[in-house]
Amino acid sequence: MEDHTIGQSYTSTYGGNPQTCDDDCNDIVLAIEATDVYPVDVDSDEKGMTWTLAYEDLGGIGDFDFNDVVIQLSHAAGETTATLHLMATGGTLPVWLGYINETAAESEKYVLIGTGDNKDIRYSSKEALIADVTNNPAYELHSMLANDQYKGQLLTTYPMYNTTKQHFNPRQLNSPTVPGNFTASLEVKQFFIIVKKSDGTFAEIQLPRSKGENTSMDEGDTRLKAPQGFCVATKWDWPTETTNILEVYPKFRRWVNGGNGTEGDISASSAIGWYSEITDKSKTVHIDPPTQQTATASDNGNS
Repeated sequence: MEDHTIGQSYTSTYGGNPQTCDDDCNDIVLAIEATDVYPVDVDSDEKGMTWTLAYEDLGGIGDFDFNDVVIQLSHAAGETTATLHLMATGGTLPVWLGYINETAAESEKYVLIGTGDNKDIRYSSKEALIADVTNNPAYELHSMLANDQYKGQLLTTYPMYNTTKQHFNPRQLNSPTVPGNFTASLEVKQFFIIVKKSDGTFAEIQLPRSKGENTSMDEGDTRLKAPQGFCVATKWDWPTETTNILEVYPKFRRWVNGGNGTEGDISASSAIGWYSEITDKSKTVHIDPPTQQTATASDNGNS
């Protein structure tokens, strides 16, 4: 059994030669509820698996809605590229998306991700990437979601997109190179956002890379010790603007605290599937990415 994070009991198996299989245990997944057994997902090269990455751009002084940047990532077993969709930009500060390609040469390891004709830009260090972001307005995430009048321009204000019931189409980003044995718990942590703060300095926000890394949340403290980003293994409905995540996903705190891995702590297991238990759907945003895939591959040496 590989995962049981959706709120039901699951069992899974794999097909093919055990010497060459990818051990992802998702070729056939069955959900078991009472006495009924029915298939809910079938492994497919075309379909693959989807994860959602959600970020807060201001950390402890933010509104804790985790919609400042929302990315959906899809990957099919054995593929060496992943599909990215920019779903929402709920912050009002300029922000860019970076990726660390561990398989690339040192001179091209750090990638500023673009979309369409804006090929990804590669750097030898994260510092060089961050120093160059303002020279690349077309790569700023609000600009990517903006309407055609402003797309690709260096905006003077940064509107919030897809944090209310008025929706812009998600933007497919360029496809980063990933290992064929892609593991979400490792590779998604290679993505990071760069935020230009109001004082002109930059903040880099990356997902926690280990249990307990900046992931504790005291009962009376909903912001300061919470992570500024997280990943869930599903298409996730994010809170509307200024809606605290705890208001619509009350088990989020328990899930975060369970990340500390305390011996005998059952808080994490009791919060499994927290992201599918919404208390008020009217305070969340649900958008499906377009089915037509048009973005170009980013880390294939074409730029």
